[in-house]
Amino acid sequence: FSSVLLGEPVSELAWRIPDAGIDGQITSPSNFVAGGILLIDRCSMDHLQAMTLAKAVIARQGSVTSHLMQHAAYIGMPVIIGGKIPDDLAPGDHVTIKADGEIVRA
Repeated sequence: FSSVLLGEPVSELAWRIPDAGIDGQITSPSNFVAGGILLIDRCSMDHLQAMTLAKAVIARQGSVTSHLMQHAAYIGMPVIIGGKIPDDLAPGDHVTIKADGEIVRA
């Protein structure tokens, strides 16, 4: 946990995922669909508007201390950073995010 406090990236993190998990369609900033699960390559404030309309955010890399993730925490947005993200995950895929952060195709 000390690496998080220092702002260092960590390899596998999931926050605010409900015990029942989250089901939805993967969406991207370039093909955004409101209510989808936003997949981004890295945490950037460029994605703030889309994030506020998503049901969850999956970031391939980043840190919980990034500016974007601080906004996510403020609005209670479920977030996954790094970790158990399938390499071939793409917009349009239907997935379930389990409570432990594992992402599986639905």
